[in-house]
Amino acid sequence: MNLEEILKPSKSIEILIINDNNKELSFHTLIDHGFSYEDNSFSIIAPRYNGVNYPFHNGDIVTIFFTTMIANTKKVFSFKGKLLKKFKENNFIEDTIKKISEIEEIQRRTAFRLPITKNAIVFIDDVEYQILSKNISAGGIRFVVNKKLRVNSRIEILISFEDNIKIKTAAKIIESVLQKDSQYKYDTKAEFTDLKDSEKDKLINYIFSKQVEMLKKTENSDAADHIYHKLYGDYVEKRNGKDIIKEIIDGLLFFSWILLFLMIIFLVKAAPETSYGIGRFFNNAYRIKWDSNALNATFTLSAIEFIITSTGLYLMSLRNKRKTDKKNTAFLINISFSIFIMLLVLFFQIML
Repeated sequence: MNLEEILKPSKSIEILIINDNNKELSFHTLIDHGFSYEDNSFSIIAPRYNGVNYPFHNGDIVTIFFTTMIANTKKVFSFKGKLLKKFKENNFIEDTIKKISEIEEIQRRTAFRLPITKNAIVFIDDVEYQILSKNISAGGIRFVVNKKLRVNSRIEILISFEDNIKIKTAAKIIESVLQKDSQYKYDTKAEFTDLKDSEKDKLINYIFSKQVEMLKKTENSDAADHIYHKLYGDYVEKRNGKDIIKEIIDGLLFFSWILLFLMIIFLVKAAPETSYGIGRFFNNAYRIKWDSNALNATFTLSAIEFIITSTGLYLMSLRNKRKTDKKNTAFLINISFSIFIMLLVLFFQIML
């Protein structure tokens, strides 16, 4: 693939880097305008991190992810890059990156890393070591071992999963660094080099099944789905078009306020009358007890209000699954009023 054809100006890409604390950081940014694709290099707009430009260093190795259309199908690709320099132009910080590896297509389920703690065995120079995995994908594994391994060295890995699934393959060490606050534990990444297709299918199916379980257990399932598809650029907004549920909720809330207003009117109307006001000048008779008919009407309105507000709260509980969904406290206020007025009416009816 030609960089000039696939990484056009303003194209969105994702950058993955291992920071100084050995944590993976992911950034979304854009290919910059006005540069030449010389020597397999290109420029990006410096991504932001915690409100400031991320402090890339010359020589940092990053992984670039991007999507492109091939035969009317959106596919995901990645390659390794090296930070060459940083410069400022027109109030924008820009970074120049050089491509240092071949561009490879990524399969969705292959790219998914399963965060799993699993005991496994590695053979290094025919010596057996017990390891503890941190995550695994169909492309490789990240684990902790009590030995620093040389980058590009070869190892054998044996991993056992549930359902008697065992994976045995060779792997190449990508990175092995000392864990923070540890003197003998090394955080190591290895890439599978000769995983058989049959074993790869087993591993992909296992990872995918665990991924489905994780998404089902996620309270914010829409957000989880969005995160999973964000990299691949194929996320489909499920709430496009007319939002019927939201319109029903808004309608119930509007009707709830009307009922609350009517409840107050009927409750005031049911209250005993006094001789104060203009009536005392004409010696008009006035009612000294609560009006039972008005109280009954108030109770009925309160019961309907309770049903409507309960329905609204239920629909909100089904719909509010995203951080962007706002919780409407009006239903809670109105249902509290309806319960209070029903109890108040019952008390007055007992006193009659």
